[in-house]
Amino acid sequence: MIVFIDGCFDLFHYGHANAIRQVKQFGTIVVIGLNDNTSTAQTKNELIND
Repeated sequence: MIVFIDGCFDLFHYGHANAIRQVKQFGTIVVIGLNDNTSTAQTKNELIND
């Protein structure tokens, strides 16, 4: 089964890796979507890697 997770992974950290590990339990293929600057700016005050 293919599973999908998306997010803003600026300054990738343990919490991101843990979320991906948890999603991996539900399928054999993990597809990771990266949010663009426009969608990230709507939820965060600043962009770290612009």
